[in-house]
Amino acid sequence: MTKIGLTILLIILSLTLLGNLVNAQSNNFRIGLQSSYYISGTPGFSIIYDLNMDTSVQGIIGLGSSTQTVEGRILNRFSRETFWNVYYFGSAGLYNKHNNTNLIGGAGVGMEYNIQSLDSNLPPILVNADIGVIFKDGFNSFVNHLRTGFHYRF
Repeated sequence: MTKIGLTILLIILSLTLLGNLVNAQSNNFRIGLQSSYYISGTPGFSIIYDLNMDTSVQGIIGLGSSTQTVEGRILNRFSRETFWNVYYFGSAGLYNKHNNTNLIGGAGVGMEYNIQSLDSNLPPILVNADIGVIFKDGFNSFVNHLRTGFHYRF
């Protein structure tokens, strides 16, 4: 996939996600940055939308200097507490490095923490970290994967 094709795909996905956010209810979505310490090493723009109390969907668009990614994730919570939750996830997307595009997928576990637990006057920012496995080139190669992020909850 060329950079122009990937850029068009990113624009279409972004407009679709933003259009859905306009109709979203309060406290159901978060916008922020999500970084990957394997795929690109640079943060990507991230939107998380809560489908219900246990399940969320996440879209990530990473635009590094030599690596671009478009990824979707489904997050399911093991537990949901007032200020934190533990989840498992599955992901799929496209990874483009030096004009070589590959399909990626992954799975893992993570934890999300609301900083308002420290002081209720703080903004509704959630930080997360997860670890898992990323598959590249179909299932030809896989690596361990660490990802961190922070999101503002609306």
